[in-house]
Formats: sequence, structure tokens, C-alpha cells
Amino acid sequence: MAKNDPYLCETCSSIDFEAILFEKLSKNFTHASKSKEVDLGFLDDLIRRSPSCQFCALALEAATRINFGEVPPTTKEGQRVKCLIKGDFFCSLYDAIHRGQAGCSVDVNRLVVHLDPQPYPELQRREIMSQPYAGLMAGSDKRDDLTGSGRLVGDQVDAKTLKNWLRQCEDRHGKKCSTPQWLGNVKQSNSLKIIDVKRRCIANAPPRCRYLALSYVWGACQTFRSTTANIAQFREVDGFDKEIVPKTIADAMKLVVALGERYLWVDALCITQDDDIEKAEQIMQMDLIYAGALLTIIAAGGKDVAAGLPGISEGTRSAKQGTVRISENWSLMQTLAQGDDRHLQHSTWNSRGWTLQERLLSRRALFFTQDQVCWVCEMATWNEETILEPEKPRYWVMAKRLGCNDQWDDGDPKFTIEALGDYITQFSDRQLTNQGDALSSFSGILRRVAYQESEVFHWGLPHTRFDQALTWEYGEERRKDYCKVHHVPFPSWSWLGWTGFIGGYYIDDDLQKSTLRGASSPEIVFYKLGIDGRVQQIKGAASSSESANLVSKAAKDPFEDMRRRWKGTTIVPSPISIRAKGNNSLANRSLHASQLAPEMDKTMHDTLTINQPFHESGRLVFWTSHASLLTRMARSSKIFVDINGKDTLLDKANGFFRHMMGTTGDQIPLDFIVVSRHYCLGKEVGSLNLLVVRWSETELNVTSRIGSCTISESDWVSANREWKLVILE
Repeated sequence: MAKNDPYLCETCSSIDFEAILFEKLSKNFTHASKSKEVDLGFLDDLIRRSPSCQFCALALEAATRINFGEVPPTTKEGQRVKCLIKGDFFCSLYDAIHRGQAGCSVDVNRLVVHLDPQPYPELQRREIMSQPYAGLMAGSDKRDDLTGSGRLVGDQVDAKTLKNWLRQCEDRHGKKCSTPQWLGNVKQSNSLKIIDVKRRCIANAPPRCRYLALSYVWGACQTFRSTTANIAQFREVDGFDKEIVPKTIADAMKLVVALGERYLWVDALCITQDDDIEKAEQIMQMDLIYAGALLTIIAAGGKDVAAGLPGISEGTRSAKQGTVRISENWSLMQTLAQGDDRHLQHSTWNSRGWTLQERLLSRRALFFTQDQVCWVCEMATWNEETILEPEKPRYWVMAKRLGCNDQWDDGDPKFTIEALGDYITQFSDRQLTNQGDALSSFSGILRRVAYQESEVFHWGLPHTRFDQALTWEYGEERRKDYCKVHHVPFPSWSWLGWTGFIGGYYIDDDLQKSTLRGASSPEIVFYKLGIDGRVQQIKGAASSSESANLVSKAAKDPFEDMRRRWKGTTIVPSPISIRAKGNNSLANRSLHASQLAPEMDKTMHDTLTINQPFHESGRLVFWTSHASLLTRMARSSKIFVDINGKDTLLDKANGFFRHMMGTTGDQIPLDFIVVSRHYCLGKEVGSLNLLVVRWSETELNVTSRIGSCTISESDWVSANREWKLVILE
């Protein structure tokens, strides 16, 4: 306690701050004595005491800063605002020293002053937060109980700290960060160009090049870039000196020098922006470029390339870290974020589509936010304001408290099929300047998941249990741009074909394992459709015939009798001709450039195309069960279909088609097709996954997805349905 401390008021002098900040754990890792909330009195009392109490003054200053420089109101709706102190968990230490006793397990907390009721506007709800700080005491740098405590952050970044982070990672983390499992031993990206910051020009990367990469927001006025017109100038020594280098790129070059490195990769300069062939080649290697970098500099402190890296140049940041001594050994220091650990999450950088894969593909990253720099690698997360680098004591930290993590970072292991669903959802919430870049800006992630899981992807969906992946959810509007990779429209059946929130597909882990060992197989066989009418079966880890043989040897399938009532042949012959509605002529579509004749002999077609590469159309073709059903939305927002005069519930009904439903309960006709069985914990549950589709107005048997749902298999069998060849665009 800080009794009779001349810097604290009577109320604050009676508080055992250390007991709130450091909570000793018992042998079973429960709190030996759980601290409780401490009553500081009312906010108007705290304001009155602040001239003579450093802690009250510190809390008031933080509250005023949160309230945009205005002292917060002391009442809300006639009720006086109360001030309470509580501990907020930050990290756990193991085999640590606690109050002179060695070998302890201790939780280190941040100290929070909570205002009740909150006097701020709803969108400004923040906590007044401080952390333990020992820096005011002489010799504190020699103490061995500092892990989890604070340190002062200068107005400029201390390059020694950043170099120390890199050195510790390289020395202590070894292959876990140099060649993580998801990367493997890959070669350097082909035709890699880099910036030689020493010679201030673009150069070809030397073999096994040690370079840093920059991830940033271009903004609307990114004119400083390599083109076929200026690339020769940029390759000359001091070739950049004839141009005004944007602040973010200039600061990144300064940082490379400060770290003792020489090379930097920046997309705008290291890819010739008007050379479509080079651009396509480099984009398809984006996973190798970012993963191959020694570390990635992430410019999350501004809105565009002119913003710079806060803390690299003078006057670009100002750290506010008020302190107050609360005991003989410890002081309190204001945290930079003041309870708002979402700075990165809410940054412009974090809102852009391309930056998701740039972050995930980086083995090591330095995040430059407006307040401080954070380090993230495969094994550690550090920042400037908190001491976490010492090897001892061991610790576990809640990474999202460090200001460089978002809500998704504590999920499944990196680049697993389980994590992919979260990546898709994150990506759907981001913006792309060019909608045609949707696949390009996610392709690096797909390649790493493909490597890690020995998987093959088609328009963002895995071949293994492709039928289940088709059941991704939501989506608001179709992408209208052509895909820059395949030069065809984005398909409606892929999540890549839609904007707005997407619920990434979830493939049941038990079902995945069952499929990989050949004990389970899809109901429907899907084929890719080429622009010349040829088809290619989408096969998973085990072919359908292999799976079918194994399944047939298994125990009797309780759903076999029901299945036979709606399912027919699934084999699709090649080639497929698409006919226009209303006559027997082929549809006049530029997509089908080969103009297949309906009477063309299959042998003749095979002879013409056997040596030709398969050109993607973005369409699927398959046999499936189809039904047109009267559909209505109840006031409860549940969706029902009419099957033989009976209301039948559709579960998990979602997607664009819900916008077509009226609120009056009127029935509208909708079309449904079966794509897979519905599973729970790897078990069939007697339900089918359906897509809600809309038929083309110009082409026979061509349809597009507008939603998805599930239905009881017995109800589906009762419907008026047909077995139909479908082309899904």
C-alpha cells in the first residue's frame, strides 16, 4: 500500500495497487486471493481530488482524452457517475518472482478505472487503463520481475529495440519462424526485383536475397510506380532521386538502413505496373514474395502511401504515457491505447482486400500503428510499451491486448482447412478497388492452404468435399467484373463471386477424415466446364469410384432406400453444348468461343481438343435433383416451402434470395437443386443441402446460385422433383 504517500489522496493511499496488478496463482492455477473492485467514489469527487492526487489526476487526464479533450460529464440521466478500480487480465507468468518469493505463477493485470454509468457516447465506450511500470526506480533495468510491465515509448522509434526483436527471433525461434511448416523449403520467387536502398534504385534480387517487404495502402494518388517508360531510369544508381518518393516508401527505406539491411520489396516499384505479363507472374507468386521476406513492414498508421511510418521521422507521433508512483517498487503508467486495442483492426490498412494475405503470409512483421510499433512472428508478439522479450520467466500473453491483433488471430492453426473459413469471412469484409482482383488478392492464401493440406482448389473451394464447400453462406451482391486470372465472370456458386458478408464454408473435421480414408463420398459428381465444352471431374483426395467401393463394403447405409428415390446417374459425358432458349441453335456467347455444333461427333471433338489446354469457363455441370416450389417468408423470418399443400421448413436459409421474399407471407415460386448431404459431427442426419437457383433467360439448363438452405430428405422425396442436368454459372 501507499499509505501516507504525499502524492496520493487519502482514498488512493488506502488502495493496495500491487495486489490488483499482480495476482498470485495457487498450484492448480487458480487465484490465491481474487482481488475485487475498489470503490473510488463518484467522478465529481475524483475531479475535486485531482489537484492534490497524482492518481486521480492521471485517471481524469485519460478520461478527458477519451472524451475528445473535454472533462466527461459527472452525471448521466440524473445519476451520478461512479468510479471503480478493477484488474483486467494481461498475461500469466510462470516460475516468476512475486514480492521477493521465487517460483511463483502470477497473473499480471492492467489496472482499469471503470465509470458507471458510462458518461461517453455509445461509440466512444473505452476504459481508463494503466499498467505496472518500474522505470522510475534506479537500477530497474536490472530487475528480473519486469515481464509484463510497461516502458516509456519515445516520439521516435528506437531502432535498437527493433533490431533486438529481429535478433531474438532469428536466434531463439529457429525454423519455426525461418521455415514454418506452412511454408516449407521453397525457392525464391522467380524474376524477383528489389529496391537497393544503398544505391537507391531497383535491382534484380541476388540469390537467397535477404530483403524486407512493405505492406501499405496505395490510396487514390499512387503515381510513384514502375512502368515500362521509367523502369530504365529506376534501375540506375540514385534513380529515385529524380522523383519525390512517397513518405511511406521513403520511411521504409530509412528503416531498412536503420536495421542494418539493404534490400526492400515494394509492389508499386518492384513490379512493372503496365506490363500485364510480369504483373500476372508476380501476383501468382505473392505467397513466395511475402513469405520469403525477412520481415514485412506493415504501414497501418495512415490512410495512404503519403502517410509515412509513425515514429520514423521527427514529429510523426507523440506518446502519452502519464505515470504515478503507487508503491516503493512500482508506478502506474497509462497505456497508449487506453482500453481500445482495436487500432489495427479499425485501420484503413486492415480494411483492404490485398493486405489480408500480405499479413498472413509474413513470417515476421513490424506493425506501425499511430501509437507504437508491434512485432509479430510465428512464436512471439511484442510491442514498444510492454516488456515481453526476456526468456525467463515463461509467460502467456493475451495477444489482442498488444494492439496488433484482431478478433480472428486466436483461431485455428495458420493455413489449415479449418482456418480457411475464417479467412474467407475476413476477406469478405474488406474492400477492393478493382473487383476483378478478388481471386488474385486471395490466391496466396489458397496456395499455402493447398500446400499445407495437400489440397486442390477451384475458385476458392477445395476439391475434397467440394459438395460441402458449396454451402458457404450469405453474400449480398454478385461481382460484375471479369476475373483477372481466368478472364471470365466470377461464378455465382463460389464465394468469390459475391460481395458483402460471407460465412465461410465449414467442413466437418470428422467428415473430412472419413472422406480422406475413403469411408465417405459426395452424393453429386461435379465437373468443371471448359469454354470449348469439355468437362473435367472435380476429384478430391480419393476418387469417387474408390470411395464408392469402400462405402459399399461398409455397414448398411440407413439412408440408401431414401437416396434411391431421388437420385439418378451422375456421370456427365464430354463435350457439353449450351443451347439458346426458344430454338435449337447454340447460345451465342463469347464465352463459348469454340462454337460447338450439336451434331459434332465425340470422336471428332476429342481429336480436335485432345492436345489443347483446358480453358476455364467458371461454370459447373452436374446431374442433380431439382424442384420448383412455392416459397414464403413468415413474420418470424423463417422460410417455408409448399410440398403437397403442407408448409415445410427450410433450415439455414440464407443468401440473396431472402431479399426477394416479401414480408406479407405471399408465396413465390423458387427453384432448388441438391448439392450434398447435410452432416453433423461427421454423421448423416437425414437432411440435404440445397442451393436456391435462378434459371437463365437465354440459355437452356443454365442457372445461377442465389442462396442456400437445408431440407429434410423425406420432405424432399415428397416434392414434385426431377433428375436434371444442370449448368451452374
